[in-house]
Amino acid sequence: MIDNYKKLSIRKYIELQEMELEGREEIDVQVNILSILNDMTEDEICELPLDEYKKLVIASSFLKTPPVPNDKIADTITINKTKYNVIKNIKKLTAGQYIDYQNYIKNKDLKMLPYILSVFIIPDGKKYGDNLENTIEDIYNLSIIDALSLSAFFLRKCQSLTKATVIYLAWKLKRMAKKEKNPMVKEKMMKAVAEMNTLKTSIKDGDFLIGLYK
Repeated sequence: MIDNYKKLSIRKYIELQEMELEGREEIDVQVNILSILNDMTEDEICELPLDEYKKLVIASSFLKTPPVPNDKIADTITINKTKYNVIKNIKKLTAGQYIDYQNYIKNKDLKMLPYILSVFIIPDGKKYGDNLENTIEDIYNLSIIDALSLSAFFLRKCQSLTKATVIYLAWKLKRMAKKEKNPMVKEKMMKAVAEMNTLKTSIKDGDFLIGLYK
């Protein structure tokens, strides 16, 4: 019985989010939810004695509030008996990992969450890209609380890295502009600096998590 978010996997969370609600009776939606949470068919749910059905409804009440990520994350996690190392130092990412991360977050579909996490949690003794399909399949079984906690942590780290990079590039370009003799080129360089400064202020935490808590 799944009665809290710690027991709810990413896969089941996605199933719940993708449920068709429009035009359905409340009881039909409730039965659908209970079937997902308890690995039972809707017919099996409907055949339960009333007292057992009531217990399942009460157990599902945790869904009335959104999942809340934890502030701290572990250095390793185990999924399906496989140990994964968590990359907490974003500077240790390869260029390929960072590029994949940027590509994944462009699509704000919840289904991308396992792919995003696969950039930062690597099977012990392996390198990024080894058995990637198996890694993503494992991550689908990760608790949604752990998943959101990890993604929030990585977001803060990556946003910080992105902001620091923009600040550095703007500073470097401004120094170059001061030495530039051609006024037209200098004007273009300073315009680029201004655009970078605008970009810097627009980088905010939480952008790619929009929709994950709905």
